[in-house]
Amino acid sequence: MNRTILLTVAALIAVPAAAGPQILPAKGARHLIYDMATGELRSAEGPARIGESVWASTQYPWYYFIQMYYGEGATTLDWGDIAGPQPIGGYSFAYGSHSVLLPERLDVINLFFADDNGFDSENRTFLAGFHIPNLPGADPGGQWHKWVITVDLDAAGLAFTIDGEDLDGDGRMDFSYTYWFTNYTQNNPQYPNNYLGPVIAGDPNAIPPTAPGIEGAFDFFGDPNLNLYWGTYWGDYPFPQFYMELYDSELSCPQAGGSGKRCTADIWPNDGDGIWEVDDGDCLVGLDDLAQLLANYPTPADGNHELGDVWPENGDGIWQDGSDGDGAVDLSDLAELLSQYSDDCR
Repeated sequence: MNRTILLTVAALIAVPAAAGPQILPAKGARHLIYDMATGELRSAEGPARIGESVWASTQYPWYYFIQMYYGEGATTLDWGDIAGPQPIGGYSFAYGSHSVLLPERLDVINLFFADDNGFDSENRTFLAGFHIPNLPGADPGGQWHKWVITVDLDAAGLAFTIDGEDLDGDGRMDFSYTYWFTNYTQNNPQYPNNYLGPVIAGDPNAIPPTAPGIEGAFDFFGDPNLNLYWGTYWGDYPFPQFYMELYDSELSCPQAGGSGKRCTADIWPNDGDGIWEVDDGDCLVGLDDLAQLLANYPTPADGNHELGDVWPENGDGIWQDGSDGDGAVDLSDLAELLSQYSDDCR
């Protein structure tokens, strides 16, 4: 049975099973960019974007949640709603720290799920997970820090798509994300300033319109696999939504030539105009594309071929009626599709 704990501000500051403060300020921000393709972590002068922002809970009131106080397996999960299917080519998360006892470098793992509206959902669907290593940890001067990390997924070809159910009936897809700090030591009561956790990025008086679906709650787990559910925690202020910004993927789909994959056969879904372009298709050559081609097979040259005339093509990755193909849907087109079958075109 799900255990929901309603918390006042005071209760949020002193969550059961742990003594001491749980929310601390972190003024100022330092920005870093992590390239998943190279493993390079580089500084940025200010907020960095990888593609257009499509969901952003970033209106932080300069506090962060002391997640690490509960041990190395402690994992927070927060959720929101997004119009989709939505390709994600990068994201930003943020954490705060104040310690001379943390490791010099930290590792964070972020997981993303569909079909999740919080409260220990039994139907969440795993979408993607990313290990971000070697992030700043201990500070020799014991200063407060807030770090905003922007992760470039497109560069590594690791873009994923949020697609799933609308559980709360608002017309958007419900998704969630987690924070797990993997290599710290649980706080020693003798050293009260050993603090680390995700930045709180919600304000109940100014909920950002770019982050629909957020609410003053988060799920808390005792393990990164989300099996040990500790409860759903509520608060009024700070509004406990954890920092996350999602960016649209800038990868063309399909990529003609650049990726080495020829995805002219990714012809379905189509927007109904009879012209297959890079913003049609679903980035995968599969049964839907084969079915669409076979629905037009055989169509003789100069016939009303519609979709399916994928060969020959002019190399630009855009199939256009009258300029590509040979006017027929025949064995050459079928062979071309089968040669690309199961290609991921991203």
